[in-house]
Amino acid sequence: MQKNQGHLSDINLISIKKRILRSPAIIPYFVKNIPIWYIGIPVIVTYINPKKIIYGIPKKKARIIQEGVTIYPKMSSRFVHRGCWIQEDLPLFSQLDTTCFVNEILDGHAPMETKLSENIFLRGQTIKRALGQSSSVTIQHKSDIFAYSDFVKRLADDISKRGLVPSHDFRKMQNKSKNKNTANILCAIDKNGIYFTKNGNHRLSIALYLGLECIPVELHSISLDLFSHKKPV
Repeated sequence: MQKNQGHLSDINLISIKKRILRSPAIIPYFVKNIPIWYIGIPVIVTYINPKKIIYGIPKKKARIIQEGVTIYPKMSSRFVHRGCWIQEDLPLFSQLDTTCFVNEILDGHAPMETKLSENIFLRGQTIKRALGQSSSVTIQHKSDIFAYSDFVKRLADDISKRGLVPSHDFRKMQNKSKNKNTANILCAIDKNGIYFTKNGNHRLSIALYLGLECIPVELHSISLDLFSHKKPV
């Protein structure tokens, strides 16, 4: 069965290619003599329909097939590469724990009736979650999961009123420094589609739940197979 894929029709690939090729901070990194390129700049923010994000990319197990070689990229850095993500490795975004919890809470489920609660209190899993722009909590008690639920509801209410804005605009509005909870949602693209990588799992889940049709994302990895150039110059 062919898997669903995100589509790239609403991304300005020509503009993105120009910005990559103008970047003065492209550094080659070789895996089995196959290069991928880590980039310090540019930060590329584009707007997409969140419904086109089908898969999430886990930090440790995701792989790229590039010229017949399997590569485990350094997900801590933005990078460009050839080849495609191996979709068989990737979980569906709709099935991630955070996405499920957001959907359950916004559907009106009590915090203690969620799958996350079951995993923590019945199966003994240790789970850490964000509770705001600069705080997080390891959920160990009922009060923790209720606080987490309240955070999700407040965030959903805020997004429903003003939508999502790029992080630099948000920080300007809030007069706050950059941190992981105000950073842009990070995504990857290859010829098969658009993928969530990190930052903003809650925001993306809420955007999907609310049916937003256009949100800002920052491109974290980009496949050169989208472009005519073989490599950055």
